[in-house]
Amino acid sequence: MSRYRLPEQGNDGVLPELQRGSPRDLNEPQRGYYAVPPEAVYEAYHLNNDVNRMTGGVSITHTPSDWFNHRFTIGVDFTDQEIADYTPRLGEQFAQFFTADFAAGSKQVEREEVLYSTLEYSATVSKDITDALTSNTSGGFQIYQKSIEFLEVEGQGFPATGVKTIAGAGTFQRGRDDFVENNTVGFFVQQQFGWKDRLFLTGAIRADDNSAFGSDFDVVYYPKLSGSWVLSEEPFWNVGWINSLRLRTAYGESGQQPDAFAALRTFRARANPTGTPSVTPEAVGNPELGPERGKEIEMGFSLGEDNWRSPFVQSRDDVVEDELVALLVVHAESRELGAQVARRHTEDHPPRGEAIERHDALREQERVPIPEHDHVGVQAYARRSGGCLR
Repeated sequence: MSRYRLPEQGNDGVLPELQRGSPRDLNEPQRGYYAVPPEAVYEAYHLNNDVNRMTGGVSITHTPSDWFNHRFTIGVDFTDQEIADYTPRLGEQFAQFFTADFAAGSKQVEREEVLYSTLEYSATVSKDITDALTSNTSGGFQIYQKSIEFLEVEGQGFPATGVKTIAGAGTFQRGRDDFVENNTVGFFVQQQFGWKDRLFLTGAIRADDNSAFGSDFDVVYYPKLSGSWVLSEEPFWNVGWINSLRLRTAYGESGQQPDAFAALRTFRARANPTGTPSVTPEAVGNPELGPERGKEIEMGFSLGEDNWRSPFVQSRDDVVEDELVALLVVHAESRELGAQVARRHTEDHPPRGEAIERHDALREQERVPIPEHDHVGVQAYARRSGGCLR
């Protein structure tokens, strides 16, 4: 939990008043400051930010036998933030430095509650098929929920000094609230084979469904395939100064769900010319809207050696190739209903007029001196990425 008062902003802050002040005005009410002395600034501006955050989780692991284990995990992340901008009704001593409407006082409060919650279950079955071949089969599900509740209220014109509530404002009162919730349910299955604890092959697939997907869009599937080879464990390995060398490669796909109401046809409230409430189209929606998808290929190696005396270690990032295969972009559309925007998938990289940047980069860290140790590890690899959405 934290509570702090934010500094005064804008032209009425203490520092701007001092910078623009003049010694010729020392005998004036502002005492040499440009328009407002510091005590009036401090009395008029009360901007506070209260933040409460709580994170927690419980994980239960059960291993009923040497070939089966499973785990259940639940976690929450809750943030409650309130920003209050309060100006009390000012007495004559300070009201002379401000306009009449401002000196009458006002208060604006914005409150946002954000809750992330997860529930996950996974199970693994391990079996030695032969003395050299092992198998690990895993599966499970995950439920992820995000909810945001927003409230904003405002009041102006306090009838007397000391009034601090928005309900006590007599000139103007207004308020609005909003609530957004997004849910994701996913299932996964993974199979890994190991050969003599040196060669590993892993394949997996995940199926996700999200509440923001269009009504005509079904479940999305993300595959994964990876392999690694501990080359230094092979009988033919005889490089004496390197006792550990592992090669690896992987391919995978992932996705990002759209905004909560991106697939829906939405309308915005407004007042018609006669003053009665009505609605006007806002977005046309897209019943076939799905996630933004990407795929990645990675290759690399790692090595290490005991009793290696080397003044430098050279390291690079993994060789990774990324590509967006289904990009969500916003298209302006002109419809008879007056709807303004629609979200569509595109496979053009980059689409014209969109802030999409493709770049290829090889990043290499500087050579760093390493003191003598009994063990030194080296990881050498490179990164290449493309289809970045800015």
